[in-house]
Amino acid sequence: MLRLDKLYSSELSTLMVHKDYPPMISIYELFYTKLTFVFKEETLIKTLHLFNASLIIPFIDNNVCKKNIIKSVTAILSMFLIILLFDQHDIINTIYIDYTVSLLTAYMLSIVFIEENNLTKFNIINLIIGLSFLILSKQIGLPFCLMIIFLFILKTILKTKPNKSMIINILLVTIIPIIFFFGWNKYVSKLDIEKQFVISNVIEKRVEPWQKEALNNYLIAIKNRSLLTSYIKLSYIFLLIIVLLLLYLVCKKIYNKKEIIILGSTYTLGFIGYFLVMLGLYTTSFGPYEGVILASFDRYMPSFVLICISSIYMIYIKNSSLKKTLIILTILLLIQNPIKLKRLIPKVKKTEEHIFQIQADKIKRNTKANTKVFLIAQNTSGEYQFGVKFYLDTQTTNLNSFNLPTSNIDDYEKYYNENIKEYMLEFDYLYLSKLDESFYQKYHFLFNEPIKENNLYKIDNDKLILMEEK
Repeated sequence: MLRLDKLYSSELSTLMVHKDYPPMISIYELFYTKLTFVFKEETLIKTLHLFNASLIIPFIDNNVCKKNIIKSVTAILSMFLIILLFDQHDIINTIYIDYTVSLLTAYMLSIVFIEENNLTKFNIINLIIGLSFLILSKQIGLPFCLMIIFLFILKTILKTKPNKSMIINILLVTIIPIIFFFGWNKYVSKLDIEKQFVISNVIEKRVEPWQKEALNNYLIAIKNRSLLTSYIKLSYIFLLIIVLLLLYLVCKKIYNKKEIIILGSTYTLGFIGYFLVMLGLYTTSFGPYEGVILASFDRYMPSFVLICISSIYMIYIKNSSLKKTLIILTILLLIQNPIKLKRLIPKVKKTEEHIFQIQADKIKRNTKANTKVFLIAQNTSGEYQFGVKFYLDTQTTNLNSFNLPTSNIDDYEKYYNENIKEYMLEFDYLYLSKLDESFYQKYHFLFNEPIKENNLYKIDNDKLILMEEK
């Protein structure tokens, strides 16, 4: 986006996957990147941290004083400690947006619940902008938006007598974000790009064996697999009980019974709905490998629990004193795994270059922009294709045949000619990212020059010409 000044779904983009992802948070990150005049991944991480922290501020008393400043700092720190409770793989220090989407959802649920009158002009505009931003941030934003709208409608009906103005506002809050959702989908449907999550995939008549295995693994994980990193271990199904208990304890003295029941019902329906959505994705869209191993389960499933815990925390902050926020901070520190706390230390800069960046820099020095580079990385599952490509940006790399077979084949030259050659000839260069001894033995016929890791070759019909390194 920075290079082209266009969305990453553009046909000029060399992004290899996820071109159909909604763009809103990337646009937000692009704004900050342009302010710094240079692309750095650390900048993107910092912008997400800033966004997350900002969502706590509306729940602090707007009277600027020493006490409220300390309360703000305490509340923000506590919010990050809550994230750490679910952050099993240090996602908080990556450009993944799962937890940011969760906090934005939590913010809007809390605002809807707290406000005595959700139908003021400011609240309606705030909701429309927030829901539209959320629905354009990630595909899963749609069910999250529906959950917020559900709470908004129930709360409005409970607090307001039916009238024309109420109906119009409900329609505005519901319809405008949905228009953005369909608008984005219509836009990407006109582009020649692969879509990752297609609803029609869920409606399959034929059930494959891997789908049954994925279903079984998912149900076991929902019941037994802890989503927490602390000393307390709780699975998805048991965390619903904790959420409802916390909601009651936080709200029982401040909000009436009907309001608590409405929010509790929203959480419960959300837990069930999210369970079913992820079940459908793991047994259809993720495929026979990622579906069976429940890929990213420890990132996806905590995301919804974080919505509920964070929104309860935001409601608590709104109605608590500085002393109470300090007590919560102390409790969160005590139940936190101390080793995880170092993740809160800001990463100012990289300590060393990654092998992907080193290889990408070498390729960039010796090739032109917008060319195609065929990477071979033996005994890998594609990480070099994505890692090196990330730093290349303008060049395209292969997604197939990056790990050539070195066993159970009688004639390797014949295998190459029949299965790989035609595909490789579509590329301009060959780069040997990672090799093993078997590769040297089985595919030596391809090279006139000595084979060596980190060598770059020009593909010229049937010839591989070793490039002189710059």
